[in-house]
Amino acid sequence: MSLSIEMTLRGVLAAGKWRNEASLKTMSDEDCRNTLIVELAGHTKRAPEDNPQRFNNDELIGKGAIVVFLAQAMRYNRDKLKTMSDDEQRNAIIAHNNTRTGIPMDDLKGLTNQQLVRLALVE
Repeated sequence: MSLSIEMTLRGVLAAGKWRNEASLKTMSDEDCRNTLIVELAGHTKRAPEDNPQRFNNDELIGKGAIVVFLAQAMRYNRDKLKTMSDDEQRNAIIAHNNTRTGIPMDDLKGLTNQQLVRLALVE
């Protein structure tokens, strides 16, 4: 698979094609964080009381990396992603990794989102 995701705020924004390299170079870390939150809101079903600002950067990076993987490697379109909660998106990549690697579901559930994406990206 040719998809590559650098596990940083900028890396996820670039991999998702949500911002180009030139604009990412001019953005502060806080701008990158807020941009990723906005993009996740547009690609994930959220309960009204769910505030993505509460997530730390590593959690946001992991959630963003899952969205990028599902969209680009598994061809989930934005409409499909918008019907899925964070947990449903996470479960989709867990099921993908289980089918592809044979690693037991319980073991995969113990991995972080970033670890799940890294595993899914291994050829």
